Amino acid sequence: MSKAKRRRCNVWSIYANKGDVDEAIALFNQSLEITERIGDVQGKAATLQWLGILYANKGEVDKAIALYNQSLEIFERIGNVQGKATMLHQLGILYANKGEVD
Repeated sequence: MSKAKRRRCNVWSIYANKGDVDEAIALFNQSLEITERIGDVQGKAATLQWLGILYANKGEVDKAIALYNQSLEIFERIGNVQGKATMLHQLGILYANKGEVD
């Protein structure tokens, strides 16, 4: 992971750990805009994944699922098998927690 990506992750985690999840989400949305503008597809998928994590932690599971599915689609399109596996794992956890075991 590049220094810039580590810094981005560190900044949001500070806000999230302080309980200011909405500020962390705002920072990730800014990051999402930048990754889209510069064409960083891998970064976009990762940012969507982190946004999903934050929304899941807020209890907004349906929003998290939508974000995970967007990330999954990108990982599938670019052939990132590890990213795809991670997203499927996280989706499985969310659905299981919703009681949708099948």
